[in-house]
Amino acid sequence: MSQAPVTFSFRRRAVARLLGWLAWLAAPVVVAVLIRKHPGRRIELSESDRAVLARFFSRDLLDSLVLICVDGIQPPRWPNSRAARLLGFSDRSILSSVAGITLGRVVLIDVASGPHNRSNHSASPELQDRQAFRSLVFHELVHVAQYRRLGMRGFFMWYVRGWTLAGYDYFAIPLEQQAYGLQGRFIERPGENFSVEEEVDREI
Repeated sequence: MSQAPVTFSFRRRAVARLLGWLAWLAAPVVVAVLIRKHPGRRIELSESDRAVLARFFSRDLLDSLVLICVDGIQPPRWPNSRAARLLGFSDRSILSSVAGITLGRVVLIDVASGPHNRSNHSASPELQDRQAFRSLVFHELVHVAQYRRLGMRGFFMWYVRGWTLAGYDYFAIPLEQQAYGLQGRFIERPGENFSVEEEVDREI
């Protein structure tokens, strides 16, 4: 009775280590494929959006951002269900649907998630809910900061390793927990100023 959890834990750690290194090796290819699969239009942050986000992110990070509006985002998926079962999970994707995804300094935003107006093709589209947009971009910018701290390969390795050790629970991935935690501070304490990059450097 007492050895089953130990065996499971050892297997989970071994799988996490394997997938982490595979993610490290595949990161550049995965990023290139995902960007190519999601053609869209590049948009710029409005002056008001940038002014708000500049209270939390450095000018250098905001200047580096490439923000692209796309019509739907397809999360990364495993090639077949047999591999998924061997690794201990049934769902082949990390998450069934996403509103945004960060690939280095490139952030893809799904127009279907709001608040973009599909008919507006200007550099600064009308926003039905600007605060929701800022909150979404804030979350993705935390990931940009994590990429800068860990590097592209390191981010992929720690993201996939964390996902595996968390039992394939998206919301229990440490990098996501950090992003959601900082996003929560941004939403719940609008008057507070803090450096996301310093928080990321301290916690990672």
